[in-house]
Amino acid sequence: MTDLKLFMDTYDRFDSRIPTFTSTRDLEVFRLKYVEICEQEGVINLVTHAGAKDGIAFYLNMAADIGSVKRVNQRARLPYTETVEVDESAKDTLFAGCF
Repeated sequence: MTDLKLFMDTYDRFDSRIPTFTSTRDLEVFRLKYVEICEQEGVINLVTHAGAKDGIAFYLNMAADIGSVKRVNQRARLPYTETVEVDESAKDTLFAGCF
């Protein structure tokens, strides 16, 4: 089994390159397509959190490498921002509430 790393992307709705959605249904269709692309690229989408109130969307994905996540984003027509690998200490804090 390949070791997977945790990656995070952040998107701001005020970035004119970000797709806009006219309804919750449109957003859900996009999210389902995003997850499908993830599966095709060997990426596991853990969280797609849209903070509409704050105008921010966070994507947490697990993948073997950053290139896989970048391919998913490109295929989903998300603009390149910055994909970052979440380090070990951040993972402990991130998932602490799960136990």
